[in-house]
Amino acid sequence: MGSAGQNCYSNCSRLNLTTCQPLMSNAEIVVTEVDYDPDGCYDPQEYMAVVNGGNKFQEYSDFIGYFMLMFGAFGIVGNSLSIIVLIKKEKICFNYLLVALNCFDTFHIVFAILDVIRNNHEEAYPDTLLTIFPYFHYPLYRLSLCVSIYLIVAITCERYMAVTKPQTRLTSSQMTRAVMYILPCVLIATFLNIGKFFEAETVSYCMDFTSCGCGYHEVTYVRPTQLRLSRNYIIFYSTWTWVTMTSLAPFFILTLLNVIIWRKLKQAQKTMAQLNKTIHHPKTQLQAAKEKKTCLSSTSILLCTVSMFLTCNLPRLSLSIYEAAMINKIIHCQSKQKGITPIWYVYAMASVQLLQVVNTSVNFPIYWFVGNFRETFLNLFCGSQGVMGRVRKTLFNSESDNNCQEETNIEMVSRQSSVPTLFTDSSNTGYAYEKLLKSAKK
Repeated sequence: MGSAGQNCYSNCSRLNLTTCQPLMSNAEIVVTEVDYDPDGCYDPQEYMAVVNGGNKFQEYSDFIGYFMLMFGAFGIVGNSLSIIVLIKKEKICFNYLLVALNCFDTFHIVFAILDVIRNNHEEAYPDTLLTIFPYFHYPLYRLSLCVSIYLIVAITCERYMAVTKPQTRLTSSQMTRAVMYILPCVLIATFLNIGKFFEAETVSYCMDFTSCGCGYHEVTYVRPTQLRLSRNYIIFYSTWTWVTMTSLAPFFILTLLNVIIWRKLKQAQKTMAQLNKTIHHPKTQLQAAKEKKTCLSSTSILLCTVSMFLTCNLPRLSLSIYEAAMINKIIHCQSKQKGITPIWYVYAMASVQLLQVVNTSVNFPIYWFVGNFRETFLNLFCGSQGVMGRVRKTLFNSESDNNCQEETNIEMVSRQSSVPTLFTDSSNTGYAYEKLLKSAKK
């Protein structure tokens, strides 16, 4: 933790001694027009006084924050349910990758919620988290976003290999193949974000107003480090490396591979239709239909996931390209303690953060409406062997209700009299009676 100095601020003349609050200026200069220098730079306070009258941006930020909290809560619940269901589905590489994606999407949502609390509800942000903000919240927020992006690319690569070279799936186990996709994503994202652990630092300073009866106060805040303020670091790492590795390259790879997958999928559908006409063995037809259903389900989920990712991240890509194009002017104005970024950029950045939370929160709806995820979910939670089925058994088939079970058995047996007799001799009738009792007890 950094330190702003050993001496505390103690000028009581700047306080209202009755309320111990800072004195307000009696005369405020009204600014109606922004003055720009020859380089297009402006004074930040003057600019915000003109374009942000009444603190409009903070109101918009609060509005966006509430939506982030709402979508974030939905996303955490939905992703958690998705993880449970995907683990119970087919033990294939694609499902393992989806589990990893949902895990890191959930991590990103948690850090996004913490970011909303820190920016819009500062009093609710724990001091402990503020102290470790440079080493926990700040870098891991970016790291979780990177891993989620790379996992979507990895899932696309897995589907590409499954569609174009299906024989490669037999070379190793499904879990091993999944790890071979997940591990590089985590390692590359970690390597890319190492610098994020050294971009911010916490600083504390004290205000000693005990001499005028207003107490002693210690304030902790976060500020950028000298590394983060370095011109070369900003241009080559924070801007171009980040834009290329998290926006341009993933967008290009996802677009290219998914176009190929979509074309291969169309060809596969025609091929399967022809094979179904030539194959007459029931067992072979059943196996082929099952494999086709799994492949179509996985590919459909991928295409919907990628489409949602591209839609929600396109504004982030646009802003990243704009920032990269303007970075030299931005640094030049900052060297003069001025700004050049327009107000719409600030609004757009807040909206982009919301879109990122939306993208990481809609996994469950995508799985529900696309593929065979819904069948597994209903069987797992609503089936006779699922959660609700077990609850019903606990409530209605407890030991204290054995009499109810016996009455049910008797009732099922008594219905035999209303059914036409299927057995003529007594031995067959006794066998049917015994079989019916057994089935009732089940």
